[in-house]
Amino acid sequence: MIDLEIEDVIVLDESRCQNTTNTARRICNPTINGKKDKNQLKKTGERYGVNGIGFQGINCHSAIFFNQKNNSNNFVLTLCKFLISRIENPKASKILYNIVNNPKLKIDNIKLELLEKIMDDEEFNEIFDDEEKIISEKLKSKCKKYKINYYKINRLMKKHLQNLLNNKNLISIMKEEKPLNIILDNARIHTAKIVEEACEILSIKLVFLPPYCPFLSPIEDVWKDVKRELYNENYYSLKELTELFETKFYEKVDHISYYKNWVMKFFGVNIS
Repeated sequence: MIDLEIEDVIVLDESRCQNTTNTARRICNPTINGKKDKNQLKKTGERYGVNGIGFQGINCHSAIFFNQKNNSNNFVLTLCKFLISRIENPKASKILYNIVNNPKLKIDNIKLELLEKIMDDEEFNEIFDDEEKIISEKLKSKCKKYKINYYKINRLMKKHLQNLLNNKNLISIMKEEKPLNIILDNARIHTAKIVEEACEILSIKLVFLPPYCPFLSPIEDVWKDVKRELYNENYYSLKELTELFETKFYEKVDHISYYKNWVMKFFGVNIS
């Protein structure tokens, strides 16, 4: 049983916002000169979107973070980012900050590490210009040639992340922090082994909702209202969309009306 007096409670969920729908639209033209014109496929232009991971604080602060790829490694890094903004111990914050920003976890560096193991020095050096900066097209070409795919990158990233998290000082400090309970659905990225290992180290307890029960998560109503307002906004780039998404989220997420009844139903506590 979770005690709201001594434990923090977060409701977590992911949502995606994008500038176009996932389905193409066809326009039916009227009959012209007795002949019915063919339907035309409406072009949607440039398509872009962003994944938001929302932390709805029931008795603590809320937050949102963004990424372009949802997987278990990025989910662990997002948990670390949230903890940086939450914990009071500066030593733990510094350790977590160094994990999140560690060069070994950068995708291009992982690709280089994988390529370096299978290429000779001369070919490997072709990836860099005279100033030793990465030539993106060269890196992409070499990865394609040597089949450096998403799964290989993710596997090595997971290994580095596990090594970085296995820090005795971090483990010791996190045991002294206020207990944190995160309520979320049982999506695959939430139940991965590395997430389980990370939560053990970070002193996070994951409380999984029953399958196919989004109505049990109060943050779903936040997403619904945010997306409805975003639909009526004008934005012309991924940066503008992300900024609007973030602004709308913070405007709404802490409104007590979203979770007051939910807290009473599941915790028996009347909040105001």
